[in-house]
Amino acid sequence: VLSQSFPGAVELPVKDISDNCRKAFLLYLEFLRVILEFQKSSGDSTFHSKYPLNFLTYEEKNKLEDPAEYKKFLKAFNNEYIYEMMKLSQEISKYNTLDHICGINWIALFVGRQLYNLGLPVDLGRISGAAAGHDIGKYGCKDTEIERTPYLHYYYTDMWFKKHNIPYIGHIAVNHSVWDLELEDLPLESLILIYSDFRVKNANNGSKEEMRIFSLKDSFQVILDKLDNVVEKKRKRYCRVYEKLKDFEDY
Repeated sequence: VLSQSFPGAVELPVKDISDNCRKAFLLYLEFLRVILEFQKSSGDSTFHSKYPLNFLTYEEKNKLEDPAEYKKFLKAFNNEYIYEMMKLSQEISKYNTLDHICGINWIALFVGRQLYNLGLPVDLGRISGAAAGHDIGKYGCKDTEIERTPYLHYYYTDMWFKKHNIPYIGHIAVNHSVWDLELEDLPLESLILIYSDFRVKNANNGSKEEMRIFSLKDSFQVILDKLDNVVEKKRKRYCRVYEKLKDFEDY
């Protein structure tokens, strides 16, 4: 399934897979899609159920100023079984990226819908697509690049959106670093994504890490606790971007 999105990250040559195996894989993915869709509304204790990765409603899509790009994103996301790929990756690896994405998508749409209902010029399609796709590049990193995933995933995310010709959603998805807050002219959709990303982090829970949604203040404290050996200049940079996020939250 990864070969559809990032063929360069796949070690097994796809051409060596027989047609019968391909058909079996696709059948499995279709069954998995049905099961995972049920899980979203099952009420279990997972992030995937508490904060299900749902997209815009039919009415919201019809109200978009230009729904074509959002529909293109949804088509690519579904055709390449992105959600199923993320779920399988989480099951076989130690990384809970899908939990992170679910939490961010939930906050981003919650905030975005509030601003939209207040009459602010915010594009819910770009928020939804960027929230769901902002970390997709993490799955494009090769085994030899795992240690550099925090830096390289921006490149692979950009590559995926460009491959599908989804420039506007892609621009928001790629520019979600807290350091982007240092720019003076930042789209509202980017600010919402950065704010959401800032609040969803792993927390230590005994022998393993567990994804949690923090308050803005607590999330900032988590960062400060990790900055004991960081130079004062970088600490001040974090304080400045936190103040911008706090101003946004207060608004």
